[in-house]
Amino acid sequence: FKVIDAREHLSVQLHPDEASGGDVKEEAWVALADGGAVAIATPGEDLGPDLPEPGAWLARLGHVPLLGGGASGASAPTMVHVPPGTVHAILAGALIFDVQNSADVTWRLDDHGRVDAEGNARALHVAEATGVLERGTPIPAPLLDDGRRLVSGRFTIDLHAPGSVRAPTSQVVFFTQAGRVEHGESGLFDVPAGRTVWIPPTTTVLESDGWMIAAAAL
Repeated sequence: FKVIDAREHLSVQLHPDEASGGDVKEEAWVALADGGAVAIATPGEDLGPDLPEPGAWLARLGHVPLLGGGASGASAPTMVHVPPGTVHAILAGALIFDVQNSADVTWRLDDHGRVDAEGNARALHVAEATGVLERGTPIPAPLLDDGRRLVSGRFTIDLHAPGSVRAPTSQVVFFTQAGRVEHGESGLFDVPAGRTVWIPPTTTVLESDGWMIAAAAL
């Protein structure tokens, strides 16, 4: 779990799928504020073998604008599922909560021409990614309950509106605004805004002035 505050476009990348024979990485994003966007390949699209050149990838991808959700709870934050094998990029101006399974293989397709202080560019991994690209972009899991619930292959995410809600069992919850956790007979514990907390099974109630993002591994 991490918060990403993108000042610049992050690299265009993808993670191995189940057919790659290695670590499989799946993720999802939840917008924490209005503004910015994410880029993602169209489901079912075959991006190989005619791949864009570096610098042209973003034009090939669909762009999803980000909304942080209404304070009244009437509209949920934007949530985007990124299945394994999906080309994606987080764009400048995006502020998101990122959920992913524990895997650390990323193939970069475009780093927007960036170089380090010595003038060296980071390596690209087009050759490694070609097999995944030719299999086509997978179909993301559907968002349920008006976009407030995602059940993917490796985790679930539930978006809880501002107010009070019965606590989910054994989940991690990110508080976008200050909130409170009622834990068994111990009473209420205050949670600062922007904090991720572990919710043990004895927790009974979550309260917050903002949206709460609950995630659990499957």
